This record gives sequence, C-alpha cells and structure tokens, in this order.
Amino acid sequence: MLVLNAVAQWVNQWARLRYPDYESSNSYPGNVLCNVFFAASFVFGGIGGAGQFRAEEKVRRERGEVTIWEKVARLVKGGEKEEGGEEEGARLSGTSA
Repeated sequence: MLVLNAVAQWVNQWARLRYPDYESSNSYPGNVLCNVFFAASFVFGGIGGAGQFRAEEKVRRERGEVTIWEKVARLVKGGEKEEGGEEEGARLSGTSA
C-alpha cells in the first residue's frame, strides 16, 4: 500500500505539471487525473500506515514486548513503572526518582 501511495503521488505530480492552470485542471481529463490520484494517495497512505502499525504490534506481541496500547493503559492509570521501580520519564532523562 505504501508503494501505491508513492505511485499515486507521482501520477498526481505529473498531472499537476501536465495540467498546471485552473482551466485545464478543472476540465476533463485534468480534473479526473488531478483529483482521483490526490485522493488515492491519502487512502493508500492511511491504509499502508495502519497496516504497518498492525504488523509492528504483531511483532512486539510475538517477542513478548509491551505493545503501545499497554503503554497507553499504564500511563492512563497513573504512570508507567519500570521493573527497577523508576518512572519512565526519569529513566529516559537520566535522573532517579
């Protein structure tokens, strides 16, 4: 899907160069080429991004790592604790709690 996003953006850029002014880009075939591939690039980008996110979450679960949704749930409950008892922010900043 992400490759289709790139292809749709290339076709959209070509259409914008081929039909550069208002009149040509708003008459057939300029309006179809400019608008369809513009919208398609958003659709393909969204689907590709969601697919990549799902694939990364699957790999995290298979490895036994904490998923992003588990981290969010911990933060909502009042702060994420590491095994050593440090707060996540303190661990990242290099200070101890």
